[in-house]
Amino acid sequence: MEIRTEQMPQQSSNQALSEYAPGRLIVINKKTYRSGGVFASTAHGVMNKAEKLFEEAKLLVMCDACSFLQDPYGSKGSLSHCPVCQGQLKSELMIQPEVFGPENAKSLDEDDREQEFTYASMAQFPQPTNGESFEFKIGGPHLDFAYAVDKRLLTLNKGGKGDYAGFDVCKSCGCAEVHDPQTPKHRRHKRPYLVTGAPDCNDEFETVFLGYSFTTDLLLLRLQISAPLITDLGSNAVVRTLESAAHSMAEALRLAASRHKQLDLDATEFGAGYRLLAGNEEGTVGLDVYLYDTLAGGAGYAELAAKYFDDIVLLTLDVLEGCTCDTSCTDCLDHFHNQHLKRLLDRKLAASLLRYGLYGTIPAVAISTVQATQFSGLAAWLHLDGIECEFREGSSTSMFAKSNGKIVAPHLPSTIGARDSFSSSCRRYIRVFY
Repeated sequence: MEIRTEQMPQQSSNQALSEYAPGRLIVINKKTYRSGGVFASTAHGVMNKAEKLFEEAKLLVMCDACSFLQDPYGSKGSLSHCPVCQGQLKSELMIQPEVFGPENAKSLDEDDREQEFTYASMAQFPQPTNGESFEFKIGGPHLDFAYAVDKRLLTLNKGGKGDYAGFDVCKSCGCAEVHDPQTPKHRRHKRPYLVTGAPDCNDEFETVFLGYSFTTDLLLLRLQISAPLITDLGSNAVVRTLESAAHSMAEALRLAASRHKQLDLDATEFGAGYRLLAGNEEGTVGLDVYLYDTLAGGAGYAELAAKYFDDIVLLTLDVLEGCTCDTSCTDCLDHFHNQHLKRLLDRKLAASLLRYGLYGTIPAVAISTVQATQFSGLAAWLHLDGIECEFREGSSTSMFAKSNGKIVAPHLPSTIGARDSFSSSCRRYIRVFY
C-alpha cells in the first residue's frame, strides 16, 4: 500500500496549540477530523514518530497559585516553594509538537462531531533562578520601562482544569487526548498516522503539557506596588486581583501600541503578558507587564513601542478609562482572540494600577452607594441561604452580613488594601458574581 500526504494545513505554533490541540475538530477538503496525535516531523516509514518529542521534553517547575514559571532552559535551582507567593511548586513535563495528526488516522463519521476545547496561554516570561538585568528608564513614580532583545518566552496549552490538566500522550506514536482521570487510556491503540504493515501501538501514555519556546524582543513595564495597595502575595484573593489588573493592562497595552500612528499594525503582530515578582524586604511587590513581537526573533515593533512609550502608555490609559462598561466589552478590551479569558478582564482595576504607576495616584474605594448597588444581587443570594444582610451608608464597606455568629463584609475587587475581611461562607458567592 502506498502512503501519500494529501493535505498538510499549517498554522503558526501559537495558533496550532489551540486550534489543532487534541480533541479539536478540523475540517479539511469537506472532511471532518478530530485531532488525536502529536509527533515529530519524520519520514513516512518511521513507526514511532513521538519518541523524539519525549527525548527533547523539558521539565517545567511552576506554581498553580500565581504566574511563576521557572526558566526550563536555565540553570536549575533547588526551589521547594514558590519564590513569589510561597505556594507549593509542581513539576510538569512539556513536549513541543511538530505535527498534529487525526484520531485513528482517518476522518470522522457524519454523526460524530464531539470536540474538546483547550487554549494556549499567553506567552509566559520565565523567571531565571540566577537573576536578570534590564536597562530601565523612569516612566512614573512607581513605573519603569525597558526594551530588551532576544528574550525567551514560553507558550503552553495545559489542557483542562484541575485534575483534568494536561494531555495523555503515547510515548511512542503520539496518540493524544485531553487528560481524563476517570477514563485512562488503554495501552493498545491506533496510531494517528499511517505506517505500512505496522500493528497497533502498545506503548504507555504520559500526562504532559504541550508548548513551544521562542526568542523575541519585548517592551517591559515594571510596576513597584507598596502599601496602601494590596501586596500580600500569600493571599489567593490578592494574587487574583493583581493578575486580573495585569492581564487587563497587558491587553490594553497591546491594543494601544498597534493603534499608534507610527506603527498602525494589526494587533496580532503583538503579544502581551505579565508576571508577578517576589516582594522585597520593605514589602514592595514587583509586577511586570510586557509587550512582545509575535514573530520569532523579533520584527522591530517592540523597539518602536519603546521609542514612543510616552504616547503609547497614555493611549493604554485611554483604552482602559474611555469606556462605560463595568469590566470589559468589545468597545475596549474584548476581541476574538481573548474571548476565553473574558472572566479575567477588568479595565477599572487595570486603570487604577496604571494611574498609580504613572502618577502615584492611590486608588479610591468605591462609595457606599455604589457598593450597595453592586452587592444587591449577592445580598439576594445570601438571603436564600438564611444569611441576612444590612446596608450602611458612610462606611468604607456598604454591606454587612451575619454568618455563623460572625459579621462579615465582602469587598468589591480593588487594588487598595482591604480593611475588613470576609468569611469563606461569603467567598463562594463572590466568585459567582466576580
